[in-house]
Amino acid sequence: MHQLKLDWKKLLPLIPPAVTKLKISGLAFFRRRSPVILGAILGLLVSYLTYTYVTSPNPTITLQVPAGDQEVKSENLFVKGIVAPIGSKVRVNGQEVAENGDGTFTTVINIPEGKSTLKIEANYRGKNAEVIHLINRLLTEEEQKTKDEQKRRAQLKDKEDVLGIDQKIDELIVAYNNKTGSDIVRVLDHKVNEKAGFRSVSGEVINGAKEDVYWVKVTANFYDEHDSLVDTKIGFAVALDQYLKPGDKGTFDSQSTSKEFSYYKLSVEWKKGSDLGGAQSQEEAEAATKSAEKTPQPSPKK
Repeated sequence: MHQLKLDWKKLLPLIPPAVTKLKISGLAFFRRRSPVILGAILGLLVSYLTYTYVTSPNPTITLQVPAGDQEVKSENLFVKGIVAPIGSKVRVNGQEVAENGDGTFTTVINIPEGKSTLKIEANYRGKNAEVIHLINRLLTEEEQKTKDEQKRRAQLKDKEDVLGIDQKIDELIVAYNNKTGSDIVRVLDHKVNEKAGFRSVSGEVINGAKEDVYWVKVTANFYDEHDSLVDTKIGFAVALDQYLKPGDKGTFDSQSTSKEFSYYKLSVEWKKGSDLGGAQSQEEAEAATKSAEKTPQPSPKK
């Protein structure tokens, strides 16, 4: 298929002279006058925008809820108002809020604890308006209790961390004085138990000594926020005829306290076989008991 190619230079003589002159002169005129025309168009646009801005009304905001500075106890705040003229863009604390088509707007925002600001902004054709109110959010009674408890637990944890280091140092001091290295009974872990308004401490100890230990006593000293001792309670990991072999573990539960305290400190005391004056092991004590049961008892004299 052959393509049709037009040679405008050959066709130009066929165009009437009047038309050719009109087209060429019009194009030349536009090229010579294009900067002027563009300038005129931009001028008209600027004039229109300026006229629109000057003649547009300033937006106004009428805040109905809240009516002014507020003190609230809820984390959510209902906001309601009217903006004019209709079609204005509304923002509440930076978030765009839809205008309902009749100038009214409503929204619910989250209020942080303490003092903050409620800021309503309106924009209409480049003109702005704003309303600012102070909001003071108080905690509810339940929230205050929760916050106080969280603070108390955080303080308790901080002090327990410090006391945990102190307890390790105390154990090292005991070991140093005994000149037996790690030849001590120590607390492995512990926790607070609460029931019916009473609290106690339970946990686990391990015998790090090289011989059996007896009467392993754990003392819990309870302190208030001013570091004053408010109560002392005792628990036993082993007692009576029980004992812990080297490396064995035992659990303990302290007596309960009703006193309010911020933290507690644990100390461990124990006795070795040599301290008991020839104390028997548990197996020896049980064997002696069984032997005594089999031995006939003499009849009482008449």
